[in-house]
Amino acid sequence: MTPEKSLPKPNYTLHELDYSYFLTLWIMTNVCLVVSGAAGIVFMRRTLKIETFTEIFVCMTKLVKNPEQYKDVAATLLANAPPSISQAGLVYFAMYFAFVAVLWVYMNL
Repeated sequence: MTPEKSLPKPNYTLHELDYSYFLTLWIMTNVCLVVSGAAGIVFMRRTLKIETFTEIFVCMTKLVKNPEQYKDVAATLLANAPPSISQAGLVYFAMYFAFVAVLWVYMNL
C-alpha cells in the first residue's frame, strides 16, 4: 500500500480555513451554549417553582463566590419544591435538545 492511497484527501484546503470560519464556529458554539443554558434555566425555574430569575442568579452567584457552600445553595433551590427524577430529566433533555437544535440549524445554513 502506497502512502498516497492510505490517507483520504480532505474536501477542503488549509487556506480555506480562514479567520471567518473560526469566528463563525466560535459564535455558533456560544449561541448553542446560550440557548441550551437558557432552556435549562427556564425549565429549572418551572420545575423548582422559582418566582423570579433573580433568585436563580443570586444562588448561582453565591455558588461561584463560595463553591464550598454548595449544600446551602442546593437547599435554597430545592426549598420550594424538590423536583422528581422525571422533572430533572426534562431539564436535561430540554438543554440537550436546544443545543442539538441550534447546532442542526448551523449545520444546515
